[in-house]
Amino acid sequence: MSRDFESRVDEVMERIVPGCREQARGDLDMLLNAGVRSEDDLFHIVEDPSTDPALGAAALWLMTRLGLEGLTPSLFRALSQPDPGLRATAAMSIGEAGIGESTDRLVDALRNDVDREVRKAAAYALGLVGDPSAVGALLETLEDASEHPETRGMAAEALASIGDPSAVAPLVEALGDPAVEVRFWAAFALGELADEAAIPALRGAAEVDRDSVCAQGSVGSEAEDAVRRIRERRAESFSRERLGDRGEEDGLAGD
Repeated sequence: MSRDFESRVDEVMERIVPGCREQARGDLDMLLNAGVRSEDDLFHIVEDPSTDPALGAAALWLMTRLGLEGLTPSLFRALSQPDPGLRATAAMSIGEAGIGESTDRLVDALRNDVDREVRKAAAYALGLVGDPSAVGALLETLEDASEHPETRGMAAEALASIGDPSAVAPLVEALGDPAVEVRFWAAFALGELADEAAIPALRGAAEVDRDSVCAQGSVGSEAEDAVRRIRERRAESFSRERLGDRGEEDGLAGD
């Protein structure tokens, strides 16, 4: 293994949060045991149709974090492979790489993939890519009662990342959804979108919704936090506007 490649891989491992390093180290060991010693070896793995899907997914994960040039075609091909784990990794990696021309492919995966983990990964990736043209598909997923709650919750989180105001009303509606995951992430998204019109519904959720999402907290506490964030952002916006008005007045006075 070249010293430069080894150094770059070490930097990737150092950036991983401690709780996820054990799995990442396992993936790296799998790649090393398969003979990976360079960037070219990683490309060879993902382009070889006989590669074990788990090994291919590990290679895509590392290639994305190394920021390798020419990765996009490999990710797009992996998104259509038979193995759902490989497709899910490809979708997440596309989002993490911020590939702007990926929206149509990710939307297709969100709407049509037979595996819910792939659909969930596609929603996650669309939030990272941030293309407003994906809002319609994400809203469809959010409102689809037949979809798994985790995927619908991920769609709500993605809508928060994109920041399109057209999502506010559907997210307010989602605060009354039967699934706790959907209600929790709808509350989070409304806090991020910072529209004061959502405050009454959020206050209502804060008062009565004690159901919790594992490792995240209750819907009520998230709704209460969302109200706080909306008010803080509105106060900051008001302050900036006041400062701008004063600047204009000062400029007129100077004239």
